[in-house]
Amino acid sequence: MMRTLITTLSVPVLLCLACAADEPVSDDVSRGWRATQLAYADDASQWQADVDIDGSLDVRFDCPDGGSYHAVGTYDDTMTFDLTVEFDACRADGVVVDGSLALHAEVDVDENGTRTSMSYAGELSWSGEASGTCEIDMTAKVAVETDGESADVDAEFHGSICGYDADAVVDASTHSG
Repeated sequence: MMRTLITTLSVPVLLCLACAADEPVSDDVSRGWRATQLAYADDASQWQADVDIDGSLDVRFDCPDGGSYHAVGTYDDTMTFDLTVEFDACRADGVVVDGSLALHAEVDVDENGTRTSMSYAGELSWSGEASGTCEIDMTAKVAVETDGESADVDAEFHGSICGYDADAVVDASTHSG
């Protein structure tokens, strides 16, 4: 189940198929969002070892370039995840991230694929190679249908990240760097 959580957390930054980037997103926002996702990406697989038998997670890690983050959350047998990540001068990709980001996800897995519904909420501040304050209120739905030989992926992003349409920010962050 934890592998599903790790995949769920990475989807918005690593996957953006059919995203509509109708409005230009500022470099600060695309860099900041990308750095936020990268801050915990290397450690996400380690989280599995730290999950308690009751489905609780409480981990602290150093960020790639300094600073730290604290992730607290739960998951249950119905594949429902709740996670809050608190960033404390967390540095990744030239950006310093502070603030918190909460995630709620519900995952449905069957022999034909995986469907995930997620919501992100929080407020972050960035400095360094991206600067500003960013409020996040985003939902996403990702479906991966498989037939044994291939996979069909459908992803939808709604809501806002830093005042921009969520799908535009996700798309811009996958192309920045």
